[in-house]
Amino acid sequence: MKKLVLSFLVSCSMNIFAVTLDELIFELESGGYSREFKELEIKDLEIEERKINLIDRDGIEVRGESSYFDDSREREFDSSLTTKYDIFKYQGSYNHEDGRTERELVGVEKNLKDIFYSERSYRSSIFQYEREYRLNLERERLEEDIVGVIGLYRTYMDTLLELKLKNELLPGLESEYEAIKKHFEVGTGTEVDYRYSQVRVINARNEIRQLEEDLVKIREDFHENFRINLGDREIQRMEASLSPAYIDSIGERDLENIVLQREQAKENYTYSRYENKWPDINAGSYWDTVSDGWLVSLELNKTLFEYDDTSELFLVEKERLGVEYDRKAGEVAGIRRDYENRYNSLVRERDNLTRQQEVDEMKYNIYKLMYEQGTKSYIDYVEKYDDYVDTSIALEKKSNELDALIYEIKYKN
Repeated sequence: MKKLVLSFLVSCSMNIFAVTLDELIFELESGGYSREFKELEIKDLEIEERKINLIDRDGIEVRGESSYFDDSREREFDSSLTTKYDIFKYQGSYNHEDGRTERELVGVEKNLKDIFYSERSYRSSIFQYEREYRLNLERERLEEDIVGVIGLYRTYMDTLLELKLKNELLPGLESEYEAIKKHFEVGTGTEVDYRYSQVRVINARNEIRQLEEDLVKIREDFHENFRINLGDREIQRMEASLSPAYIDSIGERDLENIVLQREQAKENYTYSRYENKWPDINAGSYWDTVSDGWLVSLELNKTLFEYDDTSELFLVEKERLGVEYDRKAGEVAGIRRDYENRYNSLVRERDNLTRQQEVDEMKYNIYKLMYEQGTKSYIDYVEKYDDYVDTSIALEKKSNELDALIYEIKYKN
């Protein structure tokens, strides 16, 4: 059986249509659903960033109004128009009764508070944190898909291994059945051995058919769930090795997200304090085309003695996120230890199965010889043979499980 396993691995590695797990993950990253979701999220972000960059410059603001007044003593009919783009402003008023322009101002107007810390710069800073946070969520979506591909890879390799081994063992079972059948027909064998060998052949054929159907289903799952079309390609098993850096990177994205949120809260607090502390000072300089002279204006707006609850809440949020970071850091440390423990446990289980396989092979060879010498029954010999086969399959599956765990650790950050 050990030779059968080795020949299976060699045959996979020499397949000219072979594809590795790394290549499957690359195909997922370049053409999977998660990539499409990320591209759509980037489009959303680009639209939002463009809107922020256009604050105060997003179109021309136009405001107009007219008033009409008429009684027995007098009649008035006036209109006014104000347009603004960024710092540029136009104001005009017109008297319809006598057909004259009463005022027409052309100039610039600016809130002096925006010179030091404008809404545009504030929202731009917030957006940088928001963008990285949302892209991290898309990276998390990709990570979940990668873990799904790794799990499907492991199931596929386990199924393929078992199918390959059972196909290679079937001719021996059939030959054995024919030999026992002849002994039974001539009266030198027992009916129990004949029936038992017959059942083993039938069961093996049924198991092979089921494994073949399972493989077809798994190949379809690659395409339907992850847009990975295997076509005629066979998946090649690659032994993985664990780097300490893989474990150290687990949970980094979760911690980064909290840092981004905390920086957002800090920026919100800073801007809120600034807004609340300093008054709005709108300064303007205009040319009056009617009076043919300059007009300078200064407008101050401030609510006095107002309780700044908004800033205080942002400060509490920043402190809360600091506590959340400490909690998450402890949780991440535990997750890293769990992965390291799972890895060490699988290595020990694989080593135990390797030693058990050697013992089962010795028992199988001894019982085979004793059966041929007539000191052990066919059933006793087959039980030892099945133990050896089961242990060999379990060993290879455990190796696949270990490789899959290493890949999961590699991509889980």
